[in-house]
Amino acid sequence: MRWYVVGDGSESDKELVRKEIDEDKTIDFVFLGIQENPYVYMKQCDIYVQPSRFEGYCTTTNEARIVGCPIVMTDVSGAREQLANGVNGYIVKGEDDLINAIEQLIQYPDLRKELKNHIKQVNCDTRMEINKLLRGNDCE
Repeated sequence: MRWYVVGDGSESDKELVRKEIDEDKTIDFVFLGIQENPYVYMKQCDIYVQPSRFEGYCTTTNEARIVGCPIVMTDVSGAREQLANGVNGYIVKGEDDLINAIEQLIQYPDLRKELKNHIKQVNCDTRMEINKLLRGNDCE
């Protein structure tokens, strides 16, 4: 099993992951750092995991929706704007729920396929919202 970690993250968090990897030789973590084009990696993913403790509207989760990745994310601000829990992804409360949801999606490929099909039905295009912002008259 291979995990790609995109983003900068703290060195202390990376060190915690490295310690876990040393104990479990079946897991392969690749730290990619910040990527200009994360779509290249997202298109290859079986599952997209967003384990943030704090987040606004999570742009990377929307990027995962655009490419059709099944998503597991913590219940941060903006999660419910992007996902219908259990329909096109999972919104979880804590670390144990995060692990359980990931394990479930690994064990049941048909469930991943079902989430993917539901994600494809969601309009993730944000151009209309950007155009509203650029017009600026909608708030007056």
